Amino acid sequence: MVSLWPVDDETGCLLMAALYEGLVSGLGVSDALAAAQRRIRRLDAAGRQRAYARLRDRAGTEAAAPGPRDGRVPAAVARAARPEGPYHWAPFIHIGGADGLRAADGREPGRTGLHDTSPGDRHD
Repeated sequence: MVSLWPVDDETGCLLMAALYEGLVSGLGVSDALAAAQRRIRRLDAAGRQRAYARLRDRAGTEAAAPGPRDGRVPAAVARAARPEGPYHWAPFIHIGGADGLRAADGREPGRTGLHDTSPGDRHD
């Protein structure tokens, strides 16, 4: 898995959590990545923030430190007709084998909470 451009920390965390949730549930890498990208694509900025807060709460971790990848969309992207565009959901590509992950102990994979929605989350 590689990124094509610098990725917002919160969005990258959400996308990777959703990707691994798909892998553990038995999807191959390409299908898990596509499913994760669809999840992220359905969220507007506020929805991403709420999903990240839920994920952080479940993990018991602090927010990402402010920095160069703290959700600020690059100026060229912000001027685009659709500022959300693919910036948040399409930075990652998969290179390599297509095998998914399997839970070694056979337990049901954990849920990230990313797919839980709240009023205001987009569904397009």
